[in-house]
Amino acid sequence: MNDIQLIPITLPQLAALRPGSTSSAKSISARQAEEEVLDINTSVEQSLAPVDGGLAAWRLLFAAFVFETLLWGFPLSFGVFQEYYSKTTEFAGNRYIPVVGTVASGLGYLGAPLAMAFIQRFSRYRRQMIWMGWPICILGLALGSFASSLEALILSQGIAYGAGFLIFYYPILSMVNEYWIAKRGMAYGILCAASGFSGAFMPFVLQSLLHMYGWRITLRAVAVALTIATGPLIPLLEGRLPESRATIRRKINWKFLESSTFWMYSTANLLQGFGYLFPALYLPSFASSLGLGANSGAILLAIMSMSQVAGQFTFGYLSDRKVPVNILALLSTTMAAIACLAIWRNASSLPDLVVFAIFYGFFGAGFTATWARMTSAITEDIVTAPMVFGLLNFGKGVGNVLAGPIGGILVSDSAGIQDGGNYRLVILFTGGSEPRDRKMVERGNVREVACGETSVNSAGLWGILGRTAGILKFELSSSDGISSAISALTVLVSVTSAAATTKAVSASVTFDNNRRFLFDTDGRQIDAYGSKVNNFNGKYYLYGNSFSETGVAYGIKSYSSSDLQSWQYEGLLFDPANKNNPCAGSGGCGRPHIVYNPNKKSYVLWANAGEVGYVVATSTSPTGPFVFSAARALLDPAFDGLQPADFTVEVINGTGYIVFSALNFRSPNAGNVWPPIFQNLHVSKLTDDFMNTTRVSYPVSSAAGDLIDNEAESPDIFKVGNTFYVAASNTCGYCNGSIALLYRSNSIQGPWTRQILEGYSCNGQVEGVLPLTNPANGAVTNVWHSTSVPGGPRTGFGGHIFQPLTFNADGSAKNLDCSTTASFPVTFTKGNGTAPAGNATKAVDTTPALAVYNPVCDSDSFILYQTWTASKAGTIKSVSLNVARGSQTVPLTLTVFKLNSLNDLFTPGFKWTALGTAAFNANQTTYTFDTVTVPVTTNSTVTKGELLGLSISGADYSPWCHLEYSTTQDCGFKLYQQGNGQYSWRGLQGKNPPVYERQGKSVKFFATYA
Repeated sequence: MNDIQLIPITLPQLAALRPGSTSSAKSISARQAEEEVLDINTSVEQSLAPVDGGLAAWRLLFAAFVFETLLWGFPLSFGVFQEYYSKTTEFAGNRYIPVVGTVASGLGYLGAPLAMAFIQRFSRYRRQMIWMGWPICILGLALGSFASSLEALILSQGIAYGAGFLIFYYPILSMVNEYWIAKRGMAYGILCAASGFSGAFMPFVLQSLLHMYGWRITLRAVAVALTIATGPLIPLLEGRLPESRATIRRKINWKFLESSTFWMYSTANLLQGFGYLFPALYLPSFASSLGLGANSGAILLAIMSMSQVAGQFTFGYLSDRKVPVNILALLSTTMAAIACLAIWRNASSLPDLVVFAIFYGFFGAGFTATWARMTSAITEDIVTAPMVFGLLNFGKGVGNVLAGPIGGILVSDSAGIQDGGNYRLVILFTGGSEPRDRKMVERGNVREVACGETSVNSAGLWGILGRTAGILKFELSSSDGISSAISALTVLVSVTSAAATTKAVSASVTFDNNRRFLFDTDGRQIDAYGSKVNNFNGKYYLYGNSFSETGVAYGIKSYSSSDLQSWQYEGLLFDPANKNNPCAGSGGCGRPHIVYNPNKKSYVLWANAGEVGYVVATSTSPTGPFVFSAARALLDPAFDGLQPADFTVEVINGTGYIVFSALNFRSPNAGNVWPPIFQNLHVSKLTDDFMNTTRVSYPVSSAAGDLIDNEAESPDIFKVGNTFYVAASNTCGYCNGSIALLYRSNSIQGPWTRQILEGYSCNGQVEGVLPLTNPANGAVTNVWHSTSVPGGPRTGFGGHIFQPLTFNADGSAKNLDCSTTASFPVTFTKGNGTAPAGNATKAVDTTPALAVYNPVCDSDSFILYQTWTASKAGTIKSVSLNVARGSQTVPLTLTVFKLNSLNDLFTPGFKWTALGTAAFNANQTTYTFDTVTVPVTTNSTVTKGELLGLSISGADYSPWCHLEYSTTQDCGFKLYQQGNGQYSWRGLQGKNPPVYERQGKSVKFFATYA
């Protein structure tokens, strides 16, 4: 292990304490040492292999180097597995994935006291320990490949591997100590270099295997490779001394437990262990979230591993040169903290993270190089020292093992990456402000070797507590070990409390198959079509073409939400009236999609202008304004002359992709279908800046290559585990009988397997698939999002449909349930942002925002009366109604009124009291269901339970459109309609009754109070 060193005072070294030999353990004379050992035979001593060189010593060191390189290098590269597991179907979204890696590496520290005590007393069993631990270690990987849950993976790849490593590793180190005495520093330097050497290639090998074969085959392949590479070397692992020379008379002196120095260093190791592993665990995932390329994580781990070796060599050298250990520890923790807070936290590119990996690897790993000096400062008893050293290891092991669950809690489930994003708290935790006792640095505690207490690295604990409470201060007394332990316990309790407060907040919503109109916080119908829901920086965004102004696409609107229910209107992405941009005017640009470029910290908008290539624009905000690029994003030259059509751009694991359909009017068979064109799906990668395609594309088509493949549109691309998916609709996804398609492949190059999810697409055209993670258990729900937009002059009357997309074991998806009664609840991570503001959020009396509304434009009457019961006493301010225009030439008149009883509607004269009246011309409304508002100007004071009403009246047989829903229970809302042919309030045409109730119906409206 690159940061575990057995100090040069294990029992077998006592054989060297004969006349003429030297020892660093000055408190025990050679005569005392001889009294501690039984059965010393001088003639046998002279026949032993030489120390500090010779064939046997180098042979053992070579075998130990290989074991260190491969068997310790594997868990140190777990960050590659961490990133991969977080995207697999079996484990995606589970916050406790890091526990696998931290347990595998942490057990080597946790078990150090037991292992060293056992070896010290029973060194004759060292080879048996190697033969026992080595197969357990290998078997853990093999069993892990069959795991079906994270718990099984923790038991196998985590606990079994770590336990096996613990059992076989410490016997090997004790053998190294027997052969290397005067040159032990060089020997340990070589072993330290092994982990750095492993880090230079192991992450790349593992990443390639995972990408090509998946995690199950990779674990089996690694198990076989480790067996072949290390098994033949086990016979080389032989100690220098005869096994019979292992009997001890003296017992361990436990008085060191009363030493404040021991507790100080133990606390330092414990707390340093909490955060030390986080960069190795999360750097690959962090780099992936920044979109830095598939190999960036492996590159960073390799750089950090090599930097760690350099740091350990340097700090070990300075320690041997009598530089005070407290100064070295202070330098290590402070510089590591600066690297986290100043570099990692603000990193947005690969060079930034390379600098961080170098600095953190060098200074962070340097801390453990001071352990031997810490041990010497605590005790000079050669029998007690190994136990002290083992307990220091134990403290670091506790921190390492707990780092897994703590890290899982700290990592936010939101998808954003700015300012640390998901990893913000991890970065603060790892590199937070370093508490230190000023007295330790000033005073020191110099004994025969210059030494002293170290600054306590809290692994960023103080970064969290200091920022959340600002009151906790850590002062460890150098003379009171008990107070130090209490302080450390307080720290751990505080960590748990602080971590609990960072738990992601959940939101819940129930979707069903009814076409749902979505509304913004002002109560207006969301006017955005042709795009899917995105998640940027922990907030959900919906973009789309606006149809409200002209009935055809005009500009692109944006909305934001934290719960997928309350949507805040964020405005237009650009000015559609500006004729200098390529998306100006009616028609504009269709199917807008946005991706985030972390390198330039900009949002990139793609849109289809119906010509060669796609238009692109950039903005520093997800809601604009966007500035258009003069150059267009071009497709594969093979598509020159073809018109690009529906598309989606998406960033997957840091790589940008575009999936698109190309309209082919030249196909010889196009005249046999309607429309007389073929449109085939293709996928291509984007350039690193996400502003263009690589102009190399691959077809997304089944082996059949039939009409279904040739009539696909509205695609979206996403990935689950190792599988790429392309969702699409057959031509005219809004039409009955159209088909919902899903293609899947392990590579964008194909081959693709096609699946027809339903014989029709539930009357909706797919917009995209939105993954939603439950913060309580990490379960991911993939939501199939489609829109329903009928043709005709009122294109804006579209609704949204959300359905669960679930997968079978073979990667295929289960059919969508298009029945009108189907519904499903989903709990997901609530997005960032403040509480939404708008007129509808202040509504008191209102019809439900999430009800299933139907547009009604063909009423046989142009006079409706909506009544309701006031839910509170107060001053009513206004009443708003959702309406849309058609071809009206006369105003729509709305009147708010009070009435004593519903019978007053049927009494000649209509006994009501008017509260306010307003008239609206056609040009005051839009083609979507915006709100029109009637101010209440008189008699505005109402009492709870009082009957109120809204009269909706027009004087034209071209009716206005409103929204209606069917009430499932009596909520006090009743809708009445004037009888056909009634031209007066009194029913003079002889119709009886002049007004009748539309049973179970209500229009969409809301009332606000002052």
